[in-house]
Amino acid sequence: MHGKSVCDGASNAPKNALVEAGAQGLLVEPGARGALLYLAEAKQTPSKAKIDGGGYWQADGILYGYYDPSLFTASAVPDAVPFVGSSKVHMSCGLCMDDEQAMRSGPLTHLDIFCPCAPCCRLDFALCEMTAVFGTVQVSNVKRASSTGLPSQTESLQEFAAWLDKDKLVAFRVESDEHTIEDSVWLALLDGKAFALEQDELHAGQHFEKGWSVVRGHWFSLARTERAGGTRVYKALEEQTLFNVQSMMKIKDLKFLQGVPKRTRLSTAAWYKNNEFSLHRETYQLLVDSL
Repeated sequence: MHGKSVCDGASNAPKNALVEAGAQGLLVEPGARGALLYLAEAKQTPSKAKIDGGGYWQADGILYGYYDPSLFTASAVPDAVPFVGSSKVHMSCGLCMDDEQAMRSGPLTHLDIFCPCAPCCRLDFALCEMTAVFGTVQVSNVKRASSTGLPSQTESLQEFAAWLDKDKLVAFRVESDEHTIEDSVWLALLDGKAFALEQDELHAGQHFEKGWSVVRGHWFSLARTERAGGTRVYKALEEQTLFNVQSMMKIKDLKFLQGVPKRTRLSTAAWYKNNEFSLHRETYQLLVDSL
């Protein structure tokens, strides 16, 4: 997030402090880290932004931080194709949890100007309290200008398939014409490791081709959404099904509030009937932001 707010003036403080250090002949280690150490040691005050009539936009405090220049490689920060209106955007945030999707399509949540309300400061844009003032955030794909430095899709799929295992929680993107009460993201619980099909197979009306990477597991069904907080409550369906790994969102370590569901050989139909698992509204929103 950057620019076009009352913080514009405060952002001049580090530059002015370093200019002052040079004028006094003080030694400052070259580079971003050296500048940070000087500011942290010599310019500890004011720790709070000056009260200047910014109102709700007023910063509560000033923190110094830096990025190591070695992080800015062509692979990590590639050239990208701009989206329509990108020159007007002064707030952008990458919320995509799907690493492959983020690397290839770079979906960005953006707004022309930064909104300072509490939910937006937590990156919880769905609960923005000031849409009448700043508008509603948009999501745009920002594709890489070149595929240089990207792993092949086959390599990415193989790496993700190797991670899959029993009791892993995974998510699927759902086409708009298949949206139900579950909405645009479906969840599933896995029964074991992924494997390659040795022959074509028809399962639950779906055709799976020889060589596809698949895994067996169970869909989750949305039981209800709690009014207080918007927590989504799920139950695992007892019927086992077959999943195409290619169709999964490439998100690891997805968990319910209760953690990852654990089953044993003694788990029966009662386990599927009686156990409920809760997904925090913010976690579900991050999944939606990763579509």
